[in-house]
Amino acid sequence: MWTKHHKKRQLRRFVMPLITVAFLSYFGYHSIHGDYGLKATEKFDRQRIERQARLDELTTQRRRWKRKSRCSVTARLSATCSMKRRGSA
Repeated sequence: MWTKHHKKRQLRRFVMPLITVAFLSYFGYHSIHGDYGLKATEKFDRQRIERQARLDELTTQRRRWKRKSRCSVTARLSATCSMKRRGSA
């Protein structure tokens, strides 16, 4: 039961600052080292750059293959067409 006259404790004045320090420490640490913190962001950026370079390389390779296959198909068709023309003439 509370009375009007209770002893003020020294510890009570440190409770709120301790909670504040704990709160700021926790979120400060995780803003740098957490899954989405500053270090993780740097890692994601490095991965993105590496993967973009790989994508560009594969895209260039695919374009070369398409161009090469288109040329070979065109060459085959033109050879077939010229053979038919020669045979019918």
